[in-house]
Amino acid sequence: MLFASKSLSSLKNAKLKSFLNKYYLEITALLLFLLLLPLTLSINFIQNDEHTRYLLVQQFLQGNFNLHPYISTTFYTQGILGMVFAALFGTGRLPILTLTLSVLTFYFFAKTLLLKNIQPLPTLLISLLLFLNPLYIYSSLGFMTEIYFLFFMTLSFYYMEKFHQQSNLKNLLTLNLFIFISYMARQVGLILSVAFLISPLLKLAPKIKKNYKFLLSQFLLTFFLIIFHLFIFPQTEQMQVTQFSLTPLKDPIYTFSIIAVVLIYLTAFFLPVLPASLFKKQLIKSKVFWVLTIAFAVLSLWFFRNHFDPLHIVFTYLNRNGNLVFFGAAGEFPYFKNIFGREGFFVDDLAGSKYSFRGFFDLFKYWNLLATIAVPFLLALIFSKKKHFTNFYLIYAVLYGGALLVFPKIYDRYLLYMFPAILLLLAPLLSQNRRVLLLTFLPFLAFLFFLDYQYSLDFLQVQNYVWKKSEELVLVEGVSSSDIKSGNSWQALYPREEGKDANDWRYYFAYDMDNRCCFQVVEEKEFDFPFSLFIQPKLRLYKRVE
Repeated sequence: MLFASKSLSSLKNAKLKSFLNKYYLEITALLLFLLLLPLTLSINFIQNDEHTRYLLVQQFLQGNFNLHPYISTTFYTQGILGMVFAALFGTGRLPILTLTLSVLTFYFFAKTLLLKNIQPLPTLLISLLLFLNPLYIYSSLGFMTEIYFLFFMTLSFYYMEKFHQQSNLKNLLTLNLFIFISYMARQVGLILSVAFLISPLLKLAPKIKKNYKFLLSQFLLTFFLIIFHLFIFPQTEQMQVTQFSLTPLKDPIYTFSIIAVVLIYLTAFFLPVLPASLFKKQLIKSKVFWVLTIAFAVLSLWFFRNHFDPLHIVFTYLNRNGNLVFFGAAGEFPYFKNIFGREGFFVDDLAGSKYSFRGFFDLFKYWNLLATIAVPFLLALIFSKKKHFTNFYLIYAVLYGGALLVFPKIYDRYLLYMFPAILLLLAPLLSQNRRVLLLTFLPFLAFLFFLDYQYSLDFLQVQNYVWKKSEELVLVEGVSSSDIKSGNSWQALYPREEGKDANDWRYYFAYDMDNRCCFQVVEEKEFDFPFSLFIQPKLRLYKRVE
């Protein structure tokens, strides 16, 4: 009996192990969805530029498919998916749609890695490195455009790898279909199409006669998308005023500073990839890699000392009111503004200097230092392989990086569109040693998870309170919505009435104490959650005293 019991137990363990090995990606994706679902269900606010997205979904439901004048993205993919989802569950649940696509992006990104013959453990670790990126987590909480583009971009990557394995018309058309759908979420899809034309052209140049049918087909598909973008797609007012400019390229300090900042973001968020690659025997023995590392280290040292000035990065653009707006990068990491800051997510949405956590200055100082030191290693990793020069992912990243140089403005979330491609490029270079992978990735993934936890809960509590309190002031006290200085979306939805002073508010929210005339604090809200590291996390509501 004892022998039979042990045999049965061994059989069950074997079946469980087999099940986990087969469905580990599906299980991980489900766990990630369930982990973030409570946060998503708690969202009762609109923030950043979401107001245009929500308004357009409601407009689409009424049969009007004209784009909002202020929107600068192609949006239709997001809008149509949002319309279908909202028709079933209501517009208030649209963040659940975003979360669903976020988890599916993680899943198909991992499946793409497997198609590239990456082993299951590094596949899971690299996919989590993308998912736990703070910019990715923020984009998963709400109804912003990033996840909608990333999902269809990842599907195009997936079918591109399938096309490399089986070069038939079905896979070619499928990947181009997803490129087009990604373009209809954001114009960056155009760069995907151009990159997929250039990459095979470089690879197949010696055999162009044998492959002319494929190359001609891809050329026609890319040409159609360019013509569609230039002459058919309905351009909004914001698209017309937000044009590329080659003028900044004449400024070497601006150009190098942009390139350097992008590289620092890449190394900062992909830190485990570098040591995990250095433990690969072929790389350690590669003379080319070490020569390039030294060369890039010398060049980086010279450029950083003579041409790196992030404060020199200043963007100029027209806002929705037609006013010229200037804003620049920060002088320290994180350099690009908008989402990921030293004090949390989207800190500039409300007035005042936001509270922070103990040790945040040293954390970001040394994180930036490590990332800067790692830049030569990253460049050497990329350029030490001759085959990388014709690799689609590198070509796409270079084209997109070049586009960033001529963008009228850059927000940190724009860098997300580069992250999956760089990870897919670097994945084959990782060591296959399980111990090395776990030792290099797990501590950094744990750090990202804890940072995401701190930032997400703080952000959701603040935004929920501000939106709820603003609605309460309107409904209970009869205050005009335009007389409340709240977040960006609130101000866009309820602009100041004509003739009123732009700063003549009846109520406004601010993080710090404000001693300006004629206002007093009527409510002080403190935010707290388990294991919070924030010091005195308070937000104040001010009221004008007559």
